[in-house]
Amino acid sequence: MPIQIASRSAGGLRYLEAFFHSFLSLFLVCAFAKALTVGLRATDGGAIVPFLSPAGLAAMLYQDCGFAAAGALVLATISLVRSLRWLTLTLYIAATAWIAINIPVARVMSAPLTASMLGTAGTALLDSIMVYVTWDNLGAILLVIAASALFWRRIPRIRSLRTVAILASGFGVLGFSGPIAVFHVETLGLHRNAVLSMVTTSAARLRLWQPEPVPNGPILPTEGSRLDLTHYRGAAKGRHVVWVILESIGAQYLELYGHTPDPMPRLNELAQQGLVFDNAYSAYPESIKSLFSSLCGDSPSPHTPADSYSSAKLTESCLPDVFHAAQYRTGLFHSGRFMYLGMEDVLRDRNFDVLKDAATIESSYTSSFGCDDMATTKATLEFVDETLAQNKPFFAVYMPISGHHPYRSPGIGTRPFPENSELDAYLNDVHMADEAMGVLFDGLKQRGVWENTLVIVVSDHAEAFFQHEGNFAHSLYLYEENVWVPMVFAIPGVVTHSIRVPQIASLVDVAATITDLTNLPTPERSTGFSLLDGGRGAARFLTDHGLLQAGLRHGPWKFILEMDTDRARLFRFPEDRAEKKNLADQYPERVELYRRDLTAWMAYLKSRVSAKLIIKRPAQR
Repeated sequence: MPIQIASRSAGGLRYLEAFFHSFLSLFLVCAFAKALTVGLRATDGGAIVPFLSPAGLAAMLYQDCGFAAAGALVLATISLVRSLRWLTLTLYIAATAWIAINIPVARVMSAPLTASMLGTAGTALLDSIMVYVTWDNLGAILLVIAASALFWRRIPRIRSLRTVAILASGFGVLGFSGPIAVFHVETLGLHRNAVLSMVTTSAARLRLWQPEPVPNGPILPTEGSRLDLTHYRGAAKGRHVVWVILESIGAQYLELYGHTPDPMPRLNELAQQGLVFDNAYSAYPESIKSLFSSLCGDSPSPHTPADSYSSAKLTESCLPDVFHAAQYRTGLFHSGRFMYLGMEDVLRDRNFDVLKDAATIESSYTSSFGCDDMATTKATLEFVDETLAQNKPFFAVYMPISGHHPYRSPGIGTRPFPENSELDAYLNDVHMADEAMGVLFDGLKQRGVWENTLVIVVSDHAEAFFQHEGNFAHSLYLYEENVWVPMVFAIPGVVTHSIRVPQIASLVDVAATITDLTNLPTPERSTGFSLLDGGRGAARFLTDHGLLQAGLRHGPWKFILEMDTDRARLFRFPEDRAEKKNLADQYPERVELYRRDLTAWMAYLKSRVSAKLIIKRPAQR
C-alpha cells in the first residue's frame, strides 16, 4: 500500500501536489524542447552523441531542472490564493511559449535568446529573421506548445511519499551533477535554459553599483614579429581622411589573405600601394559595439547595451571629436539604419557634422536592413563636394551593408559567383560592397583629391559559416571566422607598394594609428596603441551573445576562454589557423598566463562602464 503524505492542513497537501505537478510539467516541456532542438540540429549536421551519455544528459538538463523547481515554487505559491489561480496557468503558458519560441534560435545559434541577442532582433533584421520561418521550425514550436498543454492536463497529482522521495532524489542528483558535468561535456551553450538565459543575461546588465577602478590587465611579454613603421608618423598630416568600415567581411574570404576566387578586386588593388595588416582583429563581433571600439579606441564591456556608450555617459573625446577640433568637416554615411542596435546612441553628439543613414539617403532600392551601397557612395561624394566647396579638409566614414545576412543586399550590383550555398551568396554580397567602394575611390580620383587622402579599410567583424559546429553569422564565438578582419592603410604617393605588416592589430588601435599618421592628438577615450610603433603585441576580444567568452591573439598563439565554464582553447598559428587542434592540455603554463590576463582585462572593462543605479558597494574586508 502506498504511503500517504500526512499533513495537518489540506492546504499543505494541495501545495505539495501543486508543486510536483508544476515541476514535472515544466521539466518535461523543457526536456522535450531540448530533444527537438538537438534532433533538428542533427538534421543540419550537428553532433548528437555527446548528449546521449549520462554526463551529457546531466549537463543538458540540470538548468531545466533548476528552472522547473523555481517555476514550480512560484506557481504552487500562487495557486494557494484562490483569486490568483488564473495567474498560475497564465505564467505557465508564457514560460512554455517562450521555451518553444527558442527552439529555432538554439537550432541556429547553439543557445537560447540572451539579452544581447534580443537587442538585435528589431525590424531592421526582419529579412534575416524571415529566412528561419520554416515549416520544421514552426512545427517544432507547435509540438512543444501542444505537449505543454498535454503535460499540464495529464500529469497525475502525486500523493505517494515514496514517489516524492524517488523524484526528489533523482532530480537532486541531476541538479548537483549537472554543473560538474558541463565542465566536461561540450554543449556549445545548448545546456542553457531559455527562461534562465534571458533572466540572467538581463540581470547582468543591471549594474547596481559602480565597480572600483581596476588597472588595465597584465601586460603580456612581447612575442611575435613586428615591423617598425614609425617613419610614416605624420605622413598624412593635413590630408583628407576616408575610412571605410565594411560589414561582416572576414579576412579569410579575400584573395588579399589567401582566398580564391577574389570577391574584392578593388580592395586588392588598393592594397598594392598600402600597409596590409595580416593579423587584425575585431574587439567585439557585432556591428555597433565594434563601431564604438573603432571610433573611440576602446573595447566594449560585457553585458552592456549600446546606450552605455553614448557621449552623455562617456564624455571623453573620440576620433570624430579630434578631427572636428582640427577644423575638419566630419561625416558618417551608413547604408543601414541608425536605429539598429542603438547605433544612434553611439553616434549622437560625437561631433559629426553630417550623419546619414538609409532613412535619409535617397535610394531606389531598400530592404529591412537598409538601402543600396551605391546610393550611400553617392551621398558620401556629395559630402566631399560640399566640403571642398568650403575649402576645408574632410573626415568621412563610409559604412556599406553588403555582406550582412541574408546576403541579398539591395541594389543592382554584379554578383559574379554561382550561388549554390549561403557562402556563395555572401561572396557575391562582398563583391557588391567592393564595387560600391570602388566607385567611391574613383570619385575621389575624379575630384583630384585622391593623392591628398588617407584611406583606411577595415571590417567591423568577420562572418562564420559553420567552420565550427554551431558557429553561424558573427556574434556567437571568437574563432577566426568571427573576429579576423581585413585592415589596409593607404597613403597615395607615400606608400608606393604593398607592405605586409605582421604585428597583431585590433580595431581598438585604429584611432590611435590614424591620429599618429595625421599628427593629431589621440582621443581621450582611446586605450589603443599606434600600430606604427608595433601596437600592443596582443589583441583581445569578447562576446556575450551566447556564452560569455573572452579571447586574445598573442604572437603565434590564439586563446579563447569560456568565462562561465572556464573551458580553455589554445591554438598555434599559422599551422592551425583553422583552429581544429586544441593545445590547452599541452601548454598549461601558457593557458594560465592567458587566463589571468583575460580575467584581469574583463574586470578592467567592467570598471570602465558606469552603473545604471549607483549603490554604495560594501567595504571589502
